[in-house]
Amino acid sequence: MNDNRLKYIFYSIAGLLLLFMLKGGVDAGISGDEYLHYNQSVYVYDYFASLGKDTSALNTPITHL
Repeated sequence: MNDNRLKYIFYSIAGLLLLFMLKGGVDAGISGDEYLHYNQSVYVYDYFASLGKDTSALNTPITHL
C-alpha cells in the first residue's frame, strides 16, 4: 500500500475516535474516588499547615490512604 494512503487512513480513524471520545465524555460523570481523595487532600493540607500537629491524615483505617 502507498504510504500516503496509510497516513490518511490512520488520520481518518484517529479523527473518528476523537469524535467518539468527545461525544462519550459529555455524558460521563465523576466517579466516587474524587470525593474520597478530595477529603484526604484536605486532611493532608491540614497536616502540613499545622506542622504535623493535626494527624487526621495519617489515621485512615478504612481507606488506607
